[in-house]
Amino acid sequence: MTAAETGRKIAAMDGPTSPCASALTTLPAGAYSDEDGFRAEMQAIFARRWVLAGFSHDLAAPGDARPIAVAGAPVLLVRGEDGALRAFHNVCRHRAARLVAAPCAKARAIVCPYHGWTYGLDGALRAAPQWRAEDGTAPAGFDAADHGLIAVAAAEWGGMIFVRLAEDGPDFAAHIRPLAEHWAPYRLDLLRAGGEMSFEIPANWKLAVENFIDTYHLPFIHRQLGTMRQAMQVEDVTMGGDAGSGPVYGYRYPRGSAEKPKSGQPFASFPDLPAELMPGQDIVGLFPNALFELMPDYLLVFHLEPLAPNRTRERLVFFYLGEDATDPALADRRAEAAEAWRIINEQDMTILAELQAGIASPAAARPQPDPPFFDRPLSAFRQAVAKALAEN
Repeated sequence: MTAAETGRKIAAMDGPTSPCASALTTLPAGAYSDEDGFRAEMQAIFARRWVLAGFSHDLAAPGDARPIAVAGAPVLLVRGEDGALRAFHNVCRHRAARLVAAPCAKARAIVCPYHGWTYGLDGALRAAPQWRAEDGTAPAGFDAADHGLIAVAAAEWGGMIFVRLAEDGPDFAAHIRPLAEHWAPYRLDLLRAGGEMSFEIPANWKLAVENFIDTYHLPFIHRQLGTMRQAMQVEDVTMGGDAGSGPVYGYRYPRGSAEKPKSGQPFASFPDLPAELMPGQDIVGLFPNALFELMPDYLLVFHLEPLAPNRTRERLVFFYLGEDATDPALADRRAEAAEAWRIINEQDMTILAELQAGIASPAAARPQPDPPFFDRPLSAFRQAVAKALAEN
């Protein structure tokens, strides 16, 4: 894209009939630092919608179990003997003791540490010691079939695990459809996990999302990633949002993989990828807590876990095609890509701390400049947050 083409693109986006011409959707400054607001988001968003909760390789074999927390509620992910993923509320049906406190491998049953109630990997109650109606230790008419673990909706897609605490709501196919259709040319089923790292972000989870889909900051915070001209050579891929099925928000760099490589040599690329996608790069988010960088030769997934109004855990998982994920001959190349992302994330940690500090100022509640070229994905994300809170 030439400078003239970029100028015409900005002018068109800023025109009075452009969908980008409306003011940037804003949230109150307190939404990024207020404890009550944080709790409201956990209930309206994370307890009601599909959220990224982990990765398939966390439960690689039958009997693997992993405790997680979703909106403050304990949840247990289990790989059944049939290989199926299941999720349950991680509490015993007797006195609600937490069942599993740490990841375990190849378990044959789930045993409550309090009174020994034992559940199968399918959640069914298999045994309750000294609990019989005949001698009065159990209530009359007690039926074990009615006291299995309470299931949580769960789904796997692209090596990721998603859960929905709410008993009702859109099915997972509706939630993932916009992104799945957008990435249809990519064989995500060929991806394998090939490394990960974690960070604790000193900022609200929404600031982490907004920073990820903000291209304006790249030449200032990440100078190694290119110039402002490159930061502006993007295509909007904001989509979805109907019936709670998203949205997806972010950008596509038509030449991102060619101009912003993270390792000296590329890995194996997705097979049969159209030529026009080969030099490209997607930087997108899936509401509420999944962020992605998709390249022709790898996928990087960012899993955000809100911990407090000003604290977020971020887990990055690298996915490569087939044996590229584990081939010892490519270890240095994978380490090079990981080191590049470690530097990027540490640069972001610094500015996110400054954003969190600044958002507490009364001045943060005042109207901000509205540059529609850079802020449409941010506006889509904020609209999704505001809509979820209003619906609740």
